[in-house]
Amino acid sequence: MIVDIWGIKTTRKNGIRTQLYCFLANKKDVLKNKKKGYMVRYTCDCPDCLHPDKIHSTMTSSLFNAKWNNINSQMCRSCRSRKFEHDIKKSFIPYSVIKKSIEDKGYTILTTKNEYDNAIYPSQSKISVICNNGHKYNITWNNWSKGKTCRKCYRDRVINEGVQWSKKFNVYKSVVTSITSQTYRKFYDIINPTNVKRGKNYHLDHKYSIVQGYKDKINPVILGSYVNLELIKAYDNITKRDDCSITKEDLFNEYNKYIGVY
Repeated sequence: MIVDIWGIKTTRKNGIRTQLYCFLANKKDVLKNKKKGYMVRYTCDCPDCLHPDKIHSTMTSSLFNAKWNNINSQMCRSCRSRKFEHDIKKSFIPYSVIKKSIEDKGYTILTTKNEYDNAIYPSQSKISVICNNGHKYNITWNNWSKGKTCRKCYRDRVINEGVQWSKKFNVYKSVVTSITSQTYRKFYDIINPTNVKRGKNYHLDHKYSIVQGYKDKINPVILGSYVNLELIKAYDNITKRDDCSITKEDLFNEYNKYIGVY
């Protein structure tokens, strides 16, 4: 239902448009003559709208051209999105199907049927689950149906089986890089005590290089630890290439001394 329509008085100077004030317009006149550039305030007419009393806004031009939200019937963005998924794309997956798929994997679904059914985009909404290792996280049905399960389990598996995964260097490098990013955020003051800005002039360097670590099958956790990281000048890092500034023995000794026995 259209609540009211407002006109917007603006002025243009030096190519810049500035809003001066708003005024209450004649609703019948604006709609009858299809005047554009007016702001319309409305409530959703859908009988199953989740927020029937909420006031939404749009421009008159959208009412004159839109299919679902027009002069005769107003539909909020949430209802339009839900209608698109249910009636147009016909991609709505029943909650029972999702629940069975998740539980068949040994997971526990925490999101209720009511929460899922009332989501704007069910296939894209976050579904809360607990994996069979006790990790609680959120995932969308689209990602779950593609085989993407618990990210924490995946990361733990990659780390624990790092040596086996190192047969493929790109995977190994990806794991080391991910651990390095986490380490840098967590131990920033240790790695970068002088607060040097990373970028064009300074790079974050692995003292024992990723390439050599791959060749030596060193666990990614050790290679991405703070004892193996330092900020050096960009030129030094580029010319260093895949060389190491410390030996493997030094790396293990530092790791065992400050972090734990490997």
